[in-house]
Amino acid sequence: MMESCLGGIPERVGPVVVDDIRRDLLGEFDALPAQDNVQSENLQVFLRVRPFTAAESDNRESQDCVTIEGPDTVVLKAPRSCQSNRQSDKSLPQTAQRFTFTQVFEPEASQRKVFDGSVRDLVRDVLGGGNCLVFTYGVTNAGKTFTFLGPDHDSGLLPRSLSLIFNSIEGRFSTGCAASTERPIWRYRNIRSAAETSAG
Repeated sequence: MMESCLGGIPERVGPVVVDDIRRDLLGEFDALPAQDNVQSENLQVFLRVRPFTAAESDNRESQDCVTIEGPDTVVLKAPRSCQSNRQSDKSLPQTAQRFTFTQVFEPEASQRKVFDGSVRDLVRDVLGGGNCLVFTYGVTNAGKTFTFLGPDHDSGLLPRSLSLIFNSIEGRFSTGCAASTERPIWRYRNIRSAAETSAG
């Protein structure tokens, strides 16, 4: 199988010189002027509040336990119907906890709004040579797969990131490069089916 894939690639004639790639850039960065008051976050945490499912809406459940305060803060209160509140003889005041994130997305936020507000700048940093890691974290049915992959009609973070990457590099390869920027043979559906199979 491997031989058939490599059959059309010409053999190299002579050594490949990579001296320009292996230069020490530390001296160039030391020569840059110091920037005052530049704050850089190495870790960004975004929260997307999931809307109720149809079953939750039919049961007339309330989202009073989650309150979004501004673009980066959420306040959580235990639901009045929670087990510890029902077991108590006297009615205790409802306690609340405030959490701050890089950005909080409301239940009505579109896939595009979540992408633009969280991942777009990271993808641009990667295209500029940076590194990043994006992952979703949450309990079962929190909306991780929906946010990351999205439905066929409304792509999530991964397909939008790949689209931005491929659109950005299209036509930028040198003529001596054997790579192609045509759309990959596999489509986003294959990524989604692989993720669903592994989550199984």
